Amino acid sequence: MRESISRRTFAAMAASAATVPLAGCQSDGSGNGNGDGGGNGESSGDGDAPIEYDGDASVAFGTPEDGATAANGVTVSMTAENFTIESSGEVNENSGHFHIVIDEGPVETGETIPNDDSHLHYGDGSTRTVLDLEPGTHELTLQVGDGKHRALPLTDTVEVTVEEASVSFGAPEDGATVESPVAAEFEASDSATVEQAGELSQTGGHFHVMVDTEAVEVGEAIPNDDSHLHFGDGSTSAELELESGEHDLLLQMGDGEHLALPATDEITVTVE
Repeated sequence: MRESISRRTFAAMAASAATVPLAGCQSDGSGNGNGDGGGNGESSGDGDAPIEYDGDASVAFGTPEDGATAANGVTVSMTAENFTIESSGEVNENSGHFHIVIDEGPVETGETIPNDDSHLHYGDGSTRTVLDLEPGTHELTLQVGDGKHRALPLTDTVEVTVEEASVSFGAPEDGATVESPVAAEFEASDSATVEQAGELSQTGGHFHVMVDTEAVEVGEAIPNDDSHLHFGDGSTSAELELESGEHDLLLQMGDGEHLALPATDEITVTVE
Protein backbone atom coordinates (compact mmCIF):
# COMPACT_ATOMS: atom_id res chain seq x y z
CA MET A 1 0.00 0.00 0.00
CA ARG A 2 1.31 3.45 -0.82
CA GLU A 3 2.30 5.90 1.88
CA SER A 4 -0.47 8.28 2.95
CA ILE A 5 1.34 11.37 1.65
CA SER A 6 1.25 9.97 -1.89
CA ARG A 7 -2.51 9.49 -1.65
CA ARG A 8 -3.25 13.08 -0.64
CA THR A 9 -2.99 15.14 -3.79
CA PHE A 10 -3.73 18.84 -4.09
CA ALA A 11 -2.60 21.74 -6.24
CA ALA A 12 0.39 23.54 -4.79
CA MET A 13 1.12 26.67 -6.77
CA ALA A 14 3.51 29.51 -6.09
CA ALA A 15 0.88 32.14 -6.79
CA SER A 16 -2.20 32.75 -4.67
CA ALA A 17 -4.41 31.53 -7.52
CA ALA A 18 -3.90 28.87 -10.18
CA THR A 19 -5.31 28.74 -13.67
CA VAL A 20 -6.21 25.56 -15.52
CA PRO A 21 -6.65 25.79 -19.31
CA LEU A 22 -9.64 23.65 -20.27
CA ALA A 23 -9.35 22.80 -23.94
CA GLY A 24 -11.90 21.18 -26.20
CA CYS A 25 -15.00 22.09 -24.14
CA GLN A 26 -17.98 23.86 -25.64
CA SER A 27 -19.09 27.17 -24.17
CA ASP A 28 -22.67 27.45 -22.98
CA GLY A 29 -22.65 31.15 -23.79
CA SER A 30 -23.46 32.13 -20.22
CA GLY A 31 -20.11 33.72 -19.51
CA ASN A 32 -19.98 31.97 -16.12
CA GLY A 33 -16.42 31.36 -15.00
CA ASN A 34 -14.96 33.20 -17.97
CA GLY A 35 -12.53 35.81 -16.68
CA ASP A 36 -12.29 39.32 -18.01
CA GLY A 37 -8.55 39.21 -18.46
CA GLY A 38 -5.82 39.25 -15.88
CA GLY A 39 -5.56 35.45 -15.74
CA ASN A 40 -2.19 33.87 -16.37
CA GLY A 41 -3.54 31.02 -18.53
CA GLU A 42 -4.62 30.96 -22.13
CA SER A 43 -8.18 30.44 -23.26
CA SER A 44 -9.04 27.33 -25.21
CA GLY A 45 -9.62 27.69 -28.92
CA ASP A 46 -13.40 27.42 -28.62
CA GLY A 47 -13.67 30.55 -26.46
CA ASP A 48 -13.79 29.01 -22.97
CA ALA A 49 -11.50 30.80 -20.51
CA PRO A 50 -9.33 28.90 -18.03
CA ILE A 51 -10.83 28.11 -14.64
CA GLU A 52 -9.07 29.92 -11.83
CA TYR A 53 -8.76 28.41 -8.36
CA ASP A 54 -6.94 29.20 -5.14
CA GLY A 55 -3.39 27.91 -5.06
CA ASP A 56 -3.99 26.68 -1.51
CA ALA A 57 -7.14 24.77 -2.48
CA SER A 58 -7.40 21.08 -1.57
CA VAL A 59 -10.00 18.34 -1.19
CA ALA A 60 -9.99 15.26 1.02
CA PHE A 61 -12.03 12.32 2.22
CA GLY A 62 -13.14 12.89 5.79
CA THR A 63 -14.26 9.26 5.74
CA PRO A 64 -13.32 6.57 4.92
CA GLU A 65 -9.74 6.66 6.13
CA ASP A 66 -7.11 5.13 3.89
CA GLY A 67 -6.97 1.39 4.60
CA ALA A 68 -10.39 1.25 6.28
CA THR A 69 -12.60 -1.83 6.33
CA ALA A 70 -16.29 -1.25 5.65
CA ALA A 71 -19.41 -3.41 5.76
CA ASN A 72 -22.96 -2.78 4.54
CA GLY A 73 -22.00 0.35 2.63
CA VAL A 74 -19.03 2.71 2.64
CA THR A 75 -19.84 5.85 4.62
CA VAL A 76 -18.30 8.83 2.81
CA SER A 77 -17.77 12.43 3.87
CA MET A 78 -16.00 14.90 1.57
CA THR A 79 -14.25 18.13 2.52
CA ALA A 80 -12.71 21.08 0.70
CA GLU A 81 -10.30 23.77 1.88
CA ASN A 82 -10.05 27.18 0.20
CA PHE A 83 -12.50 26.00 -2.46
CA THR A 84 -16.30 26.49 -2.68
CA ILE A 85 -18.53 23.44 -3.12
CA GLU A 86 -21.74 24.34 -4.97
CA SER A 87 -24.32 22.83 -7.31
CA SER A 88 -23.40 22.19 -10.93
CA GLY A 89 -24.62 24.39 -13.76
CA GLU A 90 -22.74 27.65 -13.45
CA VAL A 91 -18.97 27.89 -13.84
CA ASN A 92 -17.60 30.11 -11.09
CA GLU A 93 -14.05 30.90 -10.08
CA ASN A 94 -12.63 28.64 -7.35
CA SER A 95 -15.90 26.66 -7.22
CA GLY A 96 -17.20 23.25 -8.25
CA HIS A 97 -18.73 20.01 -6.97
CA PHE A 98 -17.53 16.59 -5.89
CA HIS A 99 -17.14 13.39 -7.89
CA ILE A 100 -16.02 9.96 -6.71
CA VAL A 101 -14.12 7.75 -9.14
CA ILE A 102 -14.11 4.04 -8.32
CA ASP A 103 -11.07 1.93 -9.27
CA GLU A 104 -10.11 4.10 -12.26
CA GLY A 105 -8.09 7.02 -10.90
CA PRO A 106 -8.58 10.74 -11.57
CA VAL A 107 -9.83 12.20 -14.84
CA GLU A 108 -7.33 14.29 -16.77
CA THR A 109 -7.55 18.00 -16.00
CA GLY A 110 -9.96 19.81 -18.33
CA GLU A 111 -11.68 16.64 -19.54
CA THR A 112 -15.40 16.15 -18.89
CA ILE A 113 -15.88 13.67 -16.05
CA PRO A 114 -18.00 10.74 -17.30
CA ASN A 115 -21.28 9.88 -15.62
CA ASP A 116 -21.38 6.12 -15.09
CA ASP A 117 -21.06 3.43 -12.43
CA SER A 118 -17.37 4.25 -11.94
CA HIS A 119 -17.75 8.05 -11.94
CA LEU A 120 -20.31 9.25 -9.43
CA HIS A 121 -21.48 12.87 -9.63
CA TYR A 122 -22.66 14.98 -6.70
CA GLY A 123 -23.89 17.94 -8.70
CA ASP A 124 -26.35 18.91 -5.97
CA GLY A 125 -23.41 20.03 -3.84
CA SER A 126 -23.55 17.02 -1.51
CA THR A 127 -20.69 16.38 0.88
CA ARG A 128 -22.04 13.10 2.35
CA THR A 129 -23.03 9.80 0.75
CA VAL A 130 -22.95 6.01 1.09
CA LEU A 131 -21.41 3.77 -1.56
CA ASP A 132 -22.76 0.30 -2.35
CA LEU A 133 -19.63 -1.56 -3.47
CA GLU A 134 -18.92 -5.22 -4.17
CA PRO A 135 -16.92 -7.07 -1.49
CA GLY A 136 -13.18 -6.67 -2.02
CA THR A 137 -10.60 -3.90 -2.08
CA HIS A 138 -11.38 -0.69 -3.94
CA GLU A 139 -9.51 2.52 -4.74
CA LEU A 140 -11.65 5.63 -4.31
CA THR A 141 -10.61 8.93 -5.87
CA LEU A 142 -12.24 12.19 -4.83
CA GLN A 143 -12.10 14.84 -7.56
CA VAL A 144 -13.82 18.17 -8.06
CA GLY A 145 -15.20 19.35 -11.36
CA ASP A 146 -16.41 22.80 -12.36
CA GLY A 147 -20.04 23.61 -13.10
CA LYS A 148 -19.75 21.84 -16.45
CA HIS A 149 -18.22 18.71 -14.86
CA ARG A 150 -14.75 19.49 -16.24
CA ALA A 151 -12.05 17.92 -14.09
CA LEU A 152 -9.79 20.01 -11.87
CA PRO A 153 -6.50 18.69 -10.46
CA LEU A 154 -7.78 18.72 -6.87
CA THR A 155 -7.98 15.10 -5.76
CA ASP A 156 -7.60 12.68 -2.88
CA THR A 157 -7.30 8.89 -3.02
CA VAL A 158 -7.96 6.22 -0.39
CA GLU A 159 -8.16 2.44 -0.42
CA VAL A 160 -11.00 0.64 1.34
CA THR A 161 -11.80 -3.05 1.85
CA VAL A 162 -15.49 -3.95 1.70
CA GLU A 163 -16.88 -6.96 3.58
CA GLU A 164 -20.24 -8.54 2.83
CA ALA A 165 -23.00 -7.87 5.35
CA SER A 166 -26.67 -8.77 5.71
CA VAL A 167 -29.72 -7.98 7.83
CA SER A 168 -32.77 -10.13 8.49
CA PHE A 169 -36.01 -10.44 10.45
CA GLY A 170 -35.57 -12.87 13.33
CA ALA A 171 -39.35 -12.70 13.77
CA PRO A 172 -42.01 -12.91 12.50
CA GLU A 173 -41.46 -15.51 9.81
CA ASP A 174 -42.24 -14.71 6.19
CA GLY A 175 -45.88 -15.58 5.47
CA ALA A 176 -46.88 -15.71 9.13
CA THR A 177 -50.34 -14.81 10.41
CA VAL A 178 -49.98 -12.55 13.46
CA GLU A 179 -51.85 -10.22 15.79
CA SER A 180 -51.13 -6.54 16.31
CA PRO A 181 -48.94 -5.37 17.91
CA VAL A 182 -46.57 -7.55 15.93
CA ALA A 183 -43.50 -8.72 17.85
CA ALA A 184 -40.58 -8.09 15.50
CA GLU A 185 -36.90 -8.95 15.93
CA PHE A 186 -34.03 -7.59 13.81
CA GLU A 187 -30.68 -9.23 13.19
CA ALA A 188 -27.43 -8.23 11.49
CA SER A 189 -24.54 -10.37 10.34
CA ASP A 190 -21.31 -10.43 12.35
CA SER A 191 -19.61 -7.92 10.04
CA ALA A 192 -22.23 -5.23 10.77
CA THR A 193 -22.56 -3.48 14.14
CA VAL A 194 -25.90 -2.24 15.48
CA GLU A 195 -25.41 1.16 17.12
CA GLN A 196 -27.37 4.26 18.00
CA ALA A 197 -28.08 7.08 15.57
CA GLY A 198 -25.56 9.89 15.71
CA GLU A 199 -22.59 7.56 15.57
CA LEU A 200 -20.80 7.21 12.23
CA SER A 201 -18.66 4.19 11.47
CA GLN A 202 -17.80 2.02 8.49
CA THR A 203 -19.43 -1.09 9.96
CA GLY A 204 -22.33 0.29 12.00
CA GLY A 205 -25.88 1.51 11.65
CA HIS A 206 -29.37 1.25 13.13
CA PHE A 207 -32.56 -0.44 11.97
CA HIS A 208 -35.57 0.91 10.11
CA VAL A 209 -38.75 -0.93 9.13
CA MET A 210 -40.58 0.12 5.99
CA VAL A 211 -44.28 -0.76 6.00
CA ASP A 212 -45.81 -1.42 2.59
CA THR A 213 -43.21 0.64 0.78
CA GLU A 214 -39.93 0.05 -1.05
CA ALA A 215 -36.37 0.27 0.20
CA VAL A 216 -34.80 3.72 0.23
CA GLU A 217 -32.08 4.23 -2.37
CA VAL A 218 -28.60 3.74 -0.92
CA GLY A 219 -27.18 7.06 0.27
CA GLU A 220 -30.57 8.81 0.44
CA ALA A 221 -32.00 10.02 3.76
CA ILE A 222 -34.62 7.62 5.17
CA PRO A 223 -37.88 9.52 5.83
CA ASN A 224 -39.44 9.50 9.30
CA ASP A 225 -43.15 8.80 8.97
CA ASP A 226 -45.78 6.08 9.46
CA SER A 227 -44.30 4.03 6.62
CA HIS A 228 -40.67 4.43 7.69
CA LEU A 229 -40.15 3.43 11.32
CA HIS A 230 -36.83 4.45 12.91
CA PHE A 231 -35.08 2.60 15.73
CA GLY A 232 -32.28 5.06 16.30
CA ASP A 233 -31.84 3.93 19.89
CA GLY A 234 -30.15 0.79 18.58
CA SER A 235 -33.14 -1.47 19.24
CA THR A 236 -33.09 -4.99 17.82
CA SER A 237 -36.76 -5.67 18.61
CA ALA A 238 -40.02 -3.74 18.51
CA GLU A 239 -43.81 -4.00 18.77
CA LEU A 240 -45.30 -2.91 15.45
CA GLU A 241 -48.84 -1.52 15.44
CA LEU A 242 -50.35 -2.67 12.14
CA GLU A 243 -53.90 -2.61 10.79
CA SER A 244 -55.66 -5.84 9.85
CA GLY A 245 -54.73 -7.28 6.49
CA GLU A 246 -51.62 -8.24 4.57
CA HIS A 247 -48.49 -6.14 4.92
CA ASP A 248 -45.04 -6.11 3.33
CA LEU A 249 -42.33 -5.36 5.90
CA LEU A 250 -38.86 -4.35 4.76
CA LEU A 251 -35.87 -4.14 7.10
CA GLN A 252 -33.09 -1.68 6.20
CA MET A 253 -30.24 -0.17 8.19
CA GLY A 254 -29.27 3.48 8.07
CA ASP A 255 -26.00 5.08 9.10
CA GLY A 256 -25.69 7.50 12.00
CA GLU A 257 -27.26 10.28 9.94
CA HIS A 258 -30.08 8.06 8.65
CA LEU A 259 -28.65 7.63 5.16
CA ALA A 260 -29.79 4.31 3.70
CA LEU A 261 -27.37 1.37 3.72
CA PRO A 262 -27.51 -1.42 1.11
CA ALA A 263 -28.49 -4.58 3.01
CA THR A 264 -32.24 -5.31 3.30
CA ASP A 265 -34.66 -8.13 4.14
CA GLU A 266 -38.35 -8.36 3.25
CA ILE A 267 -41.23 -10.44 4.58
CA THR A 268 -45.00 -10.52 4.19
CA VAL A 269 -47.31 -10.99 7.16
CA THR A 270 -51.08 -11.14 7.60
CA VAL A 271 -52.49 -9.32 10.60
CA GLU A 272 -55.75 -10.71 11.95
